Amino acid sequence: DFDGYVDNFRGWDFGNKDNNPDVADSDHGTWVAGISNAEPDNSFAVAGVGFNTKFLPVKVATDRGHITRGYEGVVYAGADIINCSWGSEGTFSQYALDVVTYVTHNRNALVIGAAGNSNNDGIFYPASYTGVVSVGAVVLGDEKWTSTATKGSNWNYYVDVVAPGSGFRTLEKNDGITSVFGGTSFAAPVVSGIAALVKSYYPDISALELGERIRVTTDDIYGIPANQQYLDLLGSGR
Repeated sequence: DFDGYVDNFRGWDFGNKDNNPDVADSDHGTWVAGISNAEPDNSFAVAGVGFNTKFLPVKVATDRGHITRGYEGVVYAGADIINCSWGSEGTFSQYALDVVTYVTHNRNALVIGAAGNSNNDGIFYPASYTGVVSVGAVVLGDEKWTSTATKGSNWNYYVDVVAPGSGFRTLEKNDGITSVFGGTSFAAPVVSGIAALVKSYYPDISALELGERIRVTTDDIYGIPANQQYLDLLGSGR
């Protein structure tokens, strides 16, 4: 089909540069995918947020889970919503920003990213790029997710919304299930599933309007005492 990827009928493995995107050592992507898109009414008592919406996996990491071609995968995906449960702090790249800008404005794709798990105000990319919906994590009761002094949801003025990031189960490779231990990686696909549902209802909505519709319809969480120290740093709410 002249797309530059030979025999990619099963997808493309950007980590290993071949047409075999099977999961190997790392389950991270499968956990994320289960949260956004596990088929409902299955035998695992797990259902994805994006109830029956279509899902396209793109492998952008090595078999051990090291992201190597994330932004190439973003361009390749060509989906309405692109979930990026990966990234790093303080790694601004003009190339990466150009990729996000391109898919947002030229391909009408909403990019959703995890805000980071360092439990500080570090700026995490790609979540913090202009146009990306940056998602922090909360626990049951809507308090900011915090595991240890060095593990928890990042907070900053780039965070747009928060979503549950722990306390539920998702899919594991080889027909398994697992409990989510916590992280913004697992909060982001909650929002991606929501975005897919909104897009299915408003198919002609623009990517930026889709993100804004989600942002302005959250529930306020700043009345919770534990969150008051993060005023305006956890986005518009859950």
